[in-house]
Amino acid sequence: VEDNYLTPPTLAPPHQTATPKAKIIAKLTTDVMSEPSPREAKVLCEGCKMINGAGFNSHPNECDLFVHCYFGELGLRAIIRKCPFGQFWNQTILSCEYSERAYCPMDRCAYIKDRDYEASENCRAYWECSNGHSRGKCCRYGYRYVRGEGCALDSDNICKESCPMEMPTDLHSYNNAPAQSCDKIPIANDRSHYQQLLPGTGYVTMPCAEGTHYNERKCTCTDQEPSYPTFKEPLVQEPPAGCRPEVKLDFKNGVTDSSGKWTYVNNQGVLIQNGEAIFNGDSRLLIPRFTNVEFGKTFVIRLRYKEEEKLKFNESQALVNNGDCGDFGSIQIFTKRNSIGYVVKTTKEPSHVSLQIHKPHGEWKDVEYIVSDGKFEGYLNGVQATKWSMGSVESRQCAVQIGFGHGYNNFRGRLSLLEIYFCKPEKAMKYS
Repeated sequence: VEDNYLTPPTLAPPHQTATPKAKIIAKLTTDVMSEPSPREAKVLCEGCKMINGAGFNSHPNECDLFVHCYFGELGLRAIIRKCPFGQFWNQTILSCEYSERAYCPMDRCAYIKDRDYEASENCRAYWECSNGHSRGKCCRYGYRYVRGEGCALDSDNICKESCPMEMPTDLHSYNNAPAQSCDKIPIANDRSHYQQLLPGTGYVTMPCAEGTHYNERKCTCTDQEPSYPTFKEPLVQEPPAGCRPEVKLDFKNGVTDSSGKWTYVNNQGVLIQNGEAIFNGDSRLLIPRFTNVEFGKTFVIRLRYKEEEKLKFNESQALVNNGDCGDFGSIQIFTKRNSIGYVVKTTKEPSHVSLQIHKPHGEWKDVEYIVSDGKFEGYLNGVQATKWSMGSVESRQCAVQIGFGHGYNNFRGRLSLLEIYFCKPEKAMKYS
């Protein structure tokens, strides 16, 4: 009997940085299994963590399945999804991760006597029981898993499948999916766009053709009803070679992203006027693209803003923040009466790292927030502050929010530019 030759990394001690997880939403490397009825969705989604219009729940029976809940034009909907082989759903972090790291009360290894059991999706794959937990493994090539025997020589040469732990999941394989499963979901309050599940990428915001809107019932864009405004393609400047923004908002066409990546921005009460976003203290912008995402070791924000009025003593207003789920953000930019604050939480620092720069009053302010090369830098109209900050920017289960943040007052003022990068731009910011 030949044992497995490919196993997931050993569980890291608590003080070490664990192997990056396959975070959902930003990179949803999972298969669609089924789409329950609205009545079933209500039961499956009960008590789920709803974050910015989308939510996730553990599957009631299977460890490697989870429930993706969202609100569409037909009401509450649910999609049953499957984690990549070797991974279980972890409701605490809202992510699939290696099975031995994810607690699942339905784990078969918690009660079966056999030392291993079959994995239905692949002739070489199986689950091994180790300390009461399932662990995904594969027989080496030329062998196949036989129940009760383990890895046995494939003398008939009928098992030619690749080990599912060796390759990325094909999101369009749908081996167990219903024939009519829809790979698109609607976007709340924006029928001129939809989100489509793409191989190796996850959900990507896509535009409908001009004069059409997304029809959830037909899983496609259809002729638009007169009561809905037509979609206008944004004016996209030719991006420079090299580092390109993930999001660029210049507010010349509402809150439409002009980076060329069509990132969806959820506008909650922000008035757009003459190329400026006006925040009234009870409004915000949400960018779900950055929910639960791995930001990496290089992350940059550029923005231009102006306060509506001079702040009170000890008042702090949020400019950019990704904390709103009972947790402080790992990314924070805020304005105070006489200064601007910058905060980051990285994987290798025990606590948040903060910077502060004195600010001028009554004028537009150009702000840069840079995490790169083990340093954390803040710029205000060219004035710099720097500290060391090792590791990657920590992920959060919330969207990046503009004008709102956990622990701060809402922003009152104007914004004329916002850019977010996963790289460090070669060209310096042009100050106003």
